[in-house]
Amino acid sequence: MKRNRFAYILALTLAAAFIFMTESDTAYAMLYVLIIIPILSFLHAFIAIQGLSVRHFFRHSAITKGDDSDIIVMLENHSFLPVHELELVFAEADIGVLIPNIIFIKKISSRSIEEKVVSYSCKYRGQFHIGVDHIKIFDVLKLFTFKKKIESDDFVLVYPKTFPVLSFPVKVELTMREDAKKASIMDDYYTIADIRKFTPSDSLKKVHWKLSAKRCELLVKRHQASGNNAVVMVLDMSKLPVKDSEKRTMYEDGIMGRVLSVIRHITDRQMHADLIYASDSINIFNCAGIRDFHALRPILAKAEFDSHIPPENILRKIIKNKDEIGNIVFFTPNLTEIVCQNLIEAKKLGHNVILVYFNCLRLSEGMIRELETVGIHCFSVSITENSTKQVNESA
Repeated sequence: MKRNRFAYILALTLAAAFIFMTESDTAYAMLYVLIIIPILSFLHAFIAIQGLSVRHFFRHSAITKGDDSDIIVMLENHSFLPVHELELVFAEADIGVLIPNIIFIKKISSRSIEEKVVSYSCKYRGQFHIGVDHIKIFDVLKLFTFKKKIESDDFVLVYPKTFPVLSFPVKVELTMREDAKKASIMDDYYTIADIRKFTPSDSLKKVHWKLSAKRCELLVKRHQASGNNAVVMVLDMSKLPVKDSEKRTMYEDGIMGRVLSVIRHITDRQMHADLIYASDSINIFNCAGIRDFHALRPILAKAEFDSHIPPENILRKIIKNKDEIGNIVFFTPNLTEIVCQNLIEAKKLGHNVILVYFNCLRLSEGMIRELETVGIHCFSVSITENSTKQVNESA
């Protein structure tokens, strides 16, 4: 572009000098041509960009981290003039999105459609804006450029990547495997033994809706045979104290992938898992089978580590309100003394307690030894390594 403009200015200067020296008709004709041709080139590009429309859509609206997919860009030239040389400029990519910044297109004929397939992939889970930000058209002489903004609010959802977990120390006898399998497909369980207030560790399937409506508060049914058919899993969603934004995104992505892997392992064994985590409020997701697992994936893909609710508060409520002995799994990247005391208390009450801590932060080895001494299963998982090997070896 700069070279073309310099050459044009040089040509104008030479034409003016030629007129000054000769004052001939040929010199004036040359000058007129040098002035008129750029004007025509300018008008051609200006008209062409007005008649150009751009649409794009994703081949897949949701993908798994690391998988390749495509965004299909459709350029339609409504004008009677062809478009010479344009650039598709994509929106500035979010962290971990791998996509070309600029795509060059040589020509689009008049009243025609050009299709461009652009491959992309994402290194981390999340929801990302991917699309064409604007197009840039050059005139024939490459003296002028025209820019047209493309409005788009399209997002692609990227699921965490899961790993096969061959073993995990959940005690099947505590989940009453057969009863759990029946409970996942029945509206009611067995005889109601008791009614009490709803707590974060309760499955929504246990809510006594009619009685709750009458008393204007959530009440749950306690059943004689299957009151404890869930593995209670607590995920610490506190913000990670990591300054580097990409490193923090990598850690969060790795944590979610490992959590989903364990949930998949549990549901594959016909167990019921209740995942409890906090954002602005305490959230509970009941996972009773493969359908629920696939419904959970987009939720954890978009979930943010920004909870202001201390994880020990959730643990205390679960321990206080859990009626029967069962499995409690706690995921955290930041183990504290208070959390350790809560886990030890749960173990003393007879629960099978499992701690999965992600070693992206420094943890006290003394706390881990204390937990292992009382019989708590502790797994140290590095999010930069293959978790399958780590979990299976630890188990």
